[in-house]
Amino acid sequence: MIEQSITYIKNLIKDPKVASVSPTSANVIAKMLKGVDFESIKVLVEYGPGDGVITRELLKRLNPDAKLIAIELNEPFVRELGKIDDQRLTVVHGSAEDVRSILSEQGVHDVDLVISGIPFSLVRYRTRVKILSATRVVIKTEGSFLVYQASIQLKSLLQKYFKDVSVQYAWKNIPPLFIFRATGRHHRPSRRQGRKAR
Repeated sequence: MIEQSITYIKNLIKDPKVASVSPTSANVIAKMLKGVDFESIKVLVEYGPGDGVITRELLKRLNPDAKLIAIELNEPFVRELGKIDDQRLTVVHGSAEDVRSILSEQGVHDVDLVISGIPFSLVRYRTRVKILSATRVVIKTEGSFLVYQASIQLKSLLQKYFKDVSVQYAWKNIPPLFIFRATGRHHRPSRRQGRKAR
């Protein structure tokens, strides 16, 4: 754990968008994944997986024929993720706002679950909107979007794209995190949101 934290700190110095000084705790992972029906998941997408702490846990739970697509912008983390030897995992060096084209390149049309560790508070508003808009489109009607954040700030924006947004708080982490579960996608964001995004 100390070695992993050092890796995170080094990446934080090089890339301010790395929002954490340590890997996500087991407490957060357990809370976030509780209730997820892994038996029904065929395709799962992970945004901002970092060095793969959650990625490895997902692979433990996914079926042998499932697919996990991990999208990571930070190059050192991409190299670290590449060390995971599992044919179900595809690591993409890119941005979550391009998830639609990334999935198309993988021959995937829609997904059952998206999990995000992107620090949205450090991302400009227009990019947040692009990511949430694209995510709403690629998730199946009955699918879910799980997001963990250090701030409650994202909730109101999530509610513009998803009908139901619930929140849990996981304090056994550095920093403590809010866990959002968004389901029931809205087909269109509100006009007010659209004007602000311009």
